[in-house]
Amino acid sequence: QDCIFGGWGIHNCRHDEDTGVICESNGVPNITSASALDAHTVSLQWLRPPLKHNVIHHYVISYRETSAGDSSEILRSLLETLNNSTSAVVTGLRANTAYTFQIKALIDRWYGHYSSPANVTTEDEAPLAPIGVTANQVTATSMSVRWMPAQPNALITKYEILLTAHKKYAVGGHPRSEQLETKKRVDGNTVSARVTGLVPNTEYLLQVGATSSVRGRLSSPLVVTTKPAAPAKVYQPVMPVHSVAGTQSFAALLYQASTRNGPIR
Repeated sequence: QDCIFGGWGIHNCRHDEDTGVICESNGVPNITSASALDAHTVSLQWLRPPLKHNVIHHYVISYRETSAGDSSEILRSLLETLNNSTSAVVTGLRANTAYTFQIKALIDRWYGHYSSPANVTTEDEAPLAPIGVTANQVTATSMSVRWMPAQPNALITKYEILLTAHKKYAVGGHPRSEQLETKKRVDGNTVSARVTGLVPNTEYLLQVGATSSVRGRLSSPLVVTTKPAAPAKVYQPVMPVHSVAGTQSFAALLYQASTRNGPIR
C-alpha cells in the first residue's frame, strides 16, 4: 500500500539504491550410501549441496521404519558441520527392520528440501548362546547332548555342536599334541543330538552355538571325558583232537588252531 505504481519506465531510482540477488540451488543433499553395519546400526554418507555463497550450519537426518508413518529426527552438531561432515552413524535401530532415511540442510536461516529417500534393512540379530548344556549316555566313542534355547531374540535356523580335545602322545621321546575337533549341525527346532566318532578315554570341551542368518556365540564350555575302550575279546584256540599218540610218560595231540583274532604267539 506504500508502493504506488507510476507506470512503466517512470521511477526515481538512483544507482546508489541498486541491489542484486544471487540464485543458488535448492540446497538438497544427495545420499550416496546407506548400509547396515549390524543389527542396530546404519551408516550414511551424502554429498554436500553445491552452494557457493551460503553457509550450511547443520544437517537433519530423518528416518522411520519403512512400514510406519512416523519419523524421528537427529540433529547433526555444529562441530561436525564445521568439519565438513558428510557422513553419520545412526544407532539404536531394531534388528532385521527396513528403514527409510532422508537428509536436509540448514542453510543460513532456512532449511532446504529433504533429499530423495534411501532404504536400508538392518541385519539379523545374532542369537544368544544356548543354556543348560548337558551330556549323558557317554560311551567310549559317543555321547548324547541336550541344551535349552536362550531368551528368543532371533529366528534360529540351526544349532552347531562343537567338541574339541587335545590328544597327547610322544614321538622319539618328545611330547606332541594334536587338536581334535568334532562338529555336528542340527535343525533349529531340535534341542538334543547324538554325537559319534569320538576318541576313547579323551577329555573334550563341549559347546553349543545357535545360528540365524548370523552366527551366534557358543555356550560356556562343559568338560566331558569319554569312557575307555572296551578290552578286545580273546578267543581260545579251538582244539578238535584228530589223533592221540603216546606212551606212559608222553602224549602227542594233533589239533587245528583258531585264527579269528590274529596269529597266536
